[in-house]
Amino acid sequence: IIVTSESGKTNIYNVNVIREPIKSALLASLNVEDFLLEPEFHKGILEYFINVPNEITSLNLNYVTEDDQAVVTILGNENFNIGMNEVHVNVTRVVTNDEVLENDYIIYVNRQMSTNNYLDTLFLSNGVLSPLFNKEVNNYYAVVPNNIDEIEVFATTEDNTSKITTGVGKHSLDPGLNTIQVKVRSSVGITRVY
Repeated sequence: IIVTSESGKTNIYNVNVIREPIKSALLASLNVEDFLLEPEFHKGILEYFINVPNEITSLNLNYVTEDDQAVVTILGNENFNIGMNEVHVNVTRVVTNDEVLENDYIIYVNRQMSTNNYLDTLFLSNGVLSPLFNKEVNNYYAVVPNNIDEIEVFATTEDNTSKITTGVGKHSLDPGLNTIQVKVRSSVGITRVY
């Protein structure tokens, strides 16, 4: 501040203002790569929802803290189960030994059920499948000698949430054509028959 008197004498006064640094355990931004949070992010809202397809088992999170001294810890962002999961984005700011600020942002992640009802493998104890196994081909043939009166069917699912409901195991064989159906049901209940 410069003050000049009527006589022309000038005095300069300096005012130093020190702004205290921010002390916050809030996020300035939070987003999930390829997905939208509901509701839209606001630093004061601590709970969010998101729906993801079955193949998503973790989120790619991007965040910025409001305070550079704050520490972020993320919990629950791996190996999502089918259905509702919780991802915790915990923000902690230690101000003094006696003062710790903390906020826990929660993202509720709904992982959808799978529609995958494909087999990963299919083979027999005797004989060779024709054509060679391909998950998208549903009909196969195998020829076995006349002295084989029992065959075992082996199969595994491509998706570990789907189930083989019938067809694997031992089957008695009659002379001539024998039809064995291997049924695979996805976690949402869609059945594929091989």
